[in-house]
Amino acid sequence: MAFFAVEGLTMRFGGLTALDDVSFEVERATIFSVIGPNGSGKSTAFNCINGIHRPTAGEVHFDGERISGWSCHHIARRGIARTFQNIELFGNESTIDNLMLGRHQHMTTGVWQGLAMVNGRTKAARDEGENRERVQHILELLDLDGVRERPVRELPYGTQKRVELARALAMEPKLLLVDEPSAGMNAQERTELGERLGRLRAD
Repeated sequence: MAFFAVEGLTMRFGGLTALDDVSFEVERATIFSVIGPNGSGKSTAFNCINGIHRPTAGEVHFDGERISGWSCHHIARRGIARTFQNIELFGNESTIDNLMLGRHQHMTTGVWQGLAMVNGRTKAARDEGENRERVQHILELLDLDGVRERPVRELPYGTQKRVELARALAMEPKLLLVDEPSAGMNAQERTELGERLGRLRAD
């Protein structure tokens, strides 16, 4: 079976059919595009894949498991991250804090474990340091280091789209769903985004 497969995905909202028997497969380390006009169901398909909607029919398989019907949280922990067509960030928080929120599922140290000393540092402090190192790598990869401490709401739209992509990457997903990544960007920003996505696959 393919690394990721959608089989017969159908989604109905009352009498409206948003998706009708959609099927496709994606292999590892590939960039796969879902193309269609506005209102054709692209975001709805993503919502069914990552657990926001429960599909009316069909199945989604990921890395050897059937994930149809799983919760968003469970699917995210299994290794699927996504961005949204409309930016979903914490505008009053800094860029780096938004990325650290993307690391939350990797911050599993309990209270008593966190107080344990390892080489003169608490485990919680050591884990936070490791998470910040990973976030710093992503900031540099997406050319965001210069705005790491700035509140996201102050950033240009194209930069905010990069921050959202960076936060999804901070989850260290096996599969990244990018919904309308270039919406609202100018030609130069779209070109740069394509180059960055290519670098991400290589990285």
